[in-house]
Amino acid sequence: MLLFGQASIVGTARSFHGGKRGGTMKRMPFDVGGRTLDGKTRAITVFLLAGILLLPSLLRAGEVDPLQTRAKLGEIRAQVQLGKRYFRGEGVPQNYTEAYRWFASAAERGDAEAQYRLGQMYTRGNGVLLDDAEAVKWYFLSAEQGYPEAQYALGEMSMNGRGVPRSEAAAAKWYRRAAEQGHAEAQHKLGLMYASGQGGLRSDAEAAKWFRKAAEQGHGDAQRDLGFFYYTGRGVPRDYATAMLWYRKSAEQGNADAQNKLGLMYHEGKGAPRNYAEALKWLKKAAEKGNAAAQYNLGRIYASGSGVVRDDAEAMRWYFMSVAQGHPGAQYGLGVMYEEGRGVQQDEAKAFQWYRKAADQGYAAAQTNLGIMYFDGRGTPTNYGEAAKWLRKGAEQGDSAAQSNLGYLYSSGLGVSRDNAEAAKWYRKAAEQGDPEAQTRLGELYERGAGVPRDYLESVKWYRKAAAQGDAEGQIKLGSLYENGRGVPQDSMEAMRLYRVAAERGSLAARENLERLESLYE
Repeated sequence: MLLFGQASIVGTARSFHGGKRGGTMKRMPFDVGGRTLDGKTRAITVFLLAGILLLPSLLRAGEVDPLQTRAKLGEIRAQVQLGKRYFRGEGVPQNYTEAYRWFASAAERGDAEAQYRLGQMYTRGNGVLLDDAEAVKWYFLSAEQGYPEAQYALGEMSMNGRGVPRSEAAAAKWYRRAAEQGHAEAQHKLGLMYASGQGGLRSDAEAAKWFRKAAEQGHGDAQRDLGFFYYTGRGVPRDYATAMLWYRKSAEQGNADAQNKLGLMYHEGKGAPRNYAEALKWLKKAAEKGNAAAQYNLGRIYASGSGVVRDDAEAMRWYFMSVAQGHPGAQYGLGVMYEEGRGVQQDEAKAFQWYRKAADQGYAAAQTNLGIMYFDGRGTPTNYGEAAKWLRKGAEQGDSAAQSNLGYLYSSGLGVSRDNAEAAKWYRKAAEQGDPEAQTRLGELYERGAGVPRDYLESVKWYRKAAAQGDAEGQIKLGSLYENGRGVPQDSMEAMRLYRVAAERGSLAARENLERLESLYE
C-alpha cells in the first residue's frame, strides 16, 4: 500500500545513491581551468548538480522540510507533528485538510494522540463536518490506550450528551481515568462532581482532594474552589488563612471570582487583619473585569460607608453596572436606594420594581421588602394576599424579618386565615435567629396561651431576650410580668426599672405604666 507518495520519494533517493544519473553524466568530462577533475571531486560535483536540478521539484512538493519528508516516509510521530503544524498554522499556512490528512494517517495506524486530534476536529468541525459520533469513536480509541486528553474529552462528551447518551456516571468514569494520570482539568471536574453529588458521587472530602491535586498544578478555578472549601469548612477544617492563600493564588492568575472573594476576606478581616485598601484593590480588579458580584460588593460598601467615605453616587454607579448583568443583590440594593432616596430622588414605585426583579430571582431580602411594600401599599396598591405570598418565599429561605412578618399575618388573619399555631411557628423561627420583635410576639402567645400552651416561664424567657436587645415592647411586657408576679417573683422595683428603660426609648405606654406605679409609692 502506498502512503502519500512514499514510493516516489524512495525511488528518487535511489536514483542518486552511488552517484549515477545515466550514461551521459558518467562519461562527461569536467575541467576547471583546463584541468580534469579527479574522481572524488567529480562525484561531489555530480551530487551538488543533482541537488540543484531537483530543488525546484522538491520545493514544489514542499519536501524541503525534513518533517514532511519523514512524514511521507511513514514516520508516525512526524505525521502527528506535521498535522499539528497544519492545524495551528505553525511554520506553514493553516490548513485543516492537510492536518486531517496527516492525523488520519497516524490514527489509522493506532497512534493515540492522532486519534485524539481527529476526535477534536470532528467535535469542532475543523476541516470536516461536525460529527459528535465520529468524534466519540476516535476519542474512545485513544482513551482506551490511556491517552488522558481523550479520556477527559470523553468525560465532556458524556456529561453533555454529545455523540453518546448523557451519562454523569460515564463522565465520572472518564474524568477519573484522566485525573488519575494528573490531568488538571479532569481533576477539577471530578472534584466538582463530588461537591455537587453528580454521577452518584457525593463527598466533600473527595472533592477537596481532587481540587487540591488540580490546584497544586496551578489550575486557577481549582485554587478558587479549594479556597472556598477552606472558607466554609467543607471537606476540610475551616481555615480562613488557608482559604486566603488559595484565593490569592487564583486571584494572581486573574481569576475574577477569586479576586472578589479575596477582597471580601480583607474587608471582613478573615484570614488576615482587616485591610480596606487591599479589599478595594482586589474588588476593583474583579469589578473592572466585569465581575457582577464584585461590582455589587463595591456598591454595598460605598452605600454603607464601610471602610470608605459613604458615597451614594458611587454606590449607584457600581449597582447599575452590576444590574446590567442581572445581579439580584444589586437589584435589591437599587431598590433600597430608591426607597430611601439615596443618590437618587426617592421613588417607591421604582423601588418596588427593583425589589420585584430581585425577588423573581429568589433573593430573600428583596422578597421580604416586596411583601412589606404590598402590605403597606407603597409603590403598589395594598394587597395582603401578595404580601403573604412574598413573605412566605422569604421566610422559607430563612429571612428572619420575613418570618416575623409572616407570623404577624397569621396572628392577625391578614392575607391568610388566622392561625395562632402557624403564627407561633414563624415567630419561633425568627426568634431563634435573634429577631427581637419576634421574641416579643412569641412571648405574648405563651402569655395568652394562643397557638401554644400558656406558659409564663416561656413568656419570661422570650421577653427577656427581646428586652436585652433594647426592644421597648419586650421591656414593657417583661415589666408587666414582674409587676404582677407571673413567671417571676413579684417585684415592683424591677417592673419600674424596665418601664423606665422603655420610656427613655420613647414609649408612651411605658411612661404611663411608670407614672402609675410611681404614684403608688408617693
